[in-house]
Amino acid sequence: MGKGSLRHRRRGAVLVLLVLALFVILAMGALVVDSGLARWQRARIAGAADAAALEGLRNGREAARQFAGLALDTDWDVESGDEWTLELNAGNAPRGDLVAGRYLPGESHAVGEDGRREDFEPGAANADAFIVRIRATGGEQQPGVASNREAVPFVFGQTVNRPREARETGIGVQATAIARWNRALSVGRAYPELGLVGAAPIAMDRATWEGLIPGTEAEFQATETGSVRLFVPRAISAGEAFLAQLPTEFELPAAPREGYAVIFAALPGEPEATGRAVGFGRVQFRRVGGLGNQFPARVVVTRLASQRAPANATVALTGEMAPLSEPGARLFLREFDTLRTGLLAPGLVRAESR
Repeated sequence: MGKGSLRHRRRGAVLVLLVLALFVILAMGALVVDSGLARWQRARIAGAADAAALEGLRNGREAARQFAGLALDTDWDVESGDEWTLELNAGNAPRGDLVAGRYLPGESHAVGEDGRREDFEPGAANADAFIVRIRATGGEQQPGVASNREAVPFVFGQTVNRPREARETGIGVQATAIARWNRALSVGRAYPELGLVGAAPIAMDRATWEGLIPGTEAEFQATETGSVRLFVPRAISAGEAFLAQLPTEFELPAAPREGYAVIFAALPGEPEATGRAVGFGRVQFRRVGGLGNQFPARVVVTRLASQRAPANATVALTGEMAPLSEPGARLFLREFDTLRTGLLAPGLVRAESR
């Protein structure tokens, strides 16, 4: 055997190995591209489901459907005809796109074949939660109840040795979000000129708050150290301290205005005019007469029947809490934990995607 023949054989073996390596590289590239597209679509619909669930809890089914459609519209043009439309599910079927009901914390998150969840009771009389489901699996649709868009198609994976059915179906993705009314831990600054409700310049201790009769006006004399106080309104979170101050007449108007009053605790070791927010309450408020330039000041407060915040409140802590002494911390936690009738804000309690 000559050296030339041996060299020719080696070149042929290298060529075979190169072809095999190229095939593996192309297959891996196809997998990366297709799985990346699926992950992008999954993240996209998960974000839309989360936002639509919060919107639906606040403003109902139609608002949730519109919000999801805008979030998933690829060109942000609602008239282009490519928007993603969820079904309203007016009958509140358990497997629907949009379902109102009551969330059951502590129960299993298992889902039955009919779409019924063990941790959710659809259509409960005291509904406090809202489900949004967005599906893109290419599966069955139920007009008026449940939608299902086409799955993410294989772009390069068509060339890889996959079952024909899998190549035609694509990669299915779906997301489920559950929003629930929970205790508000932060409220934002009010902008009355824009119609945005927010923190009111009213603060009261828990006993005073719980003594208010919903829908009935109560007049108080606000002081620097009493059970009802005034302060300059701002964004504030539970645990933050505020100093009793006279607001302006614009901030405390003569005509009734809606806002979120601070429910506070006066803690040992802190200045008398300082209070710590332990919660918030939805109220209407107004001043009586002029404010003058010093305390006391007379105010009228009406506790609203619904404590569900229409806007500008969150279940997250957005401010910083200054350190507390040990006795102060015990008192704060007791007041915070036992407050059961304060402001409620929508928050996500469950988010799933696959």
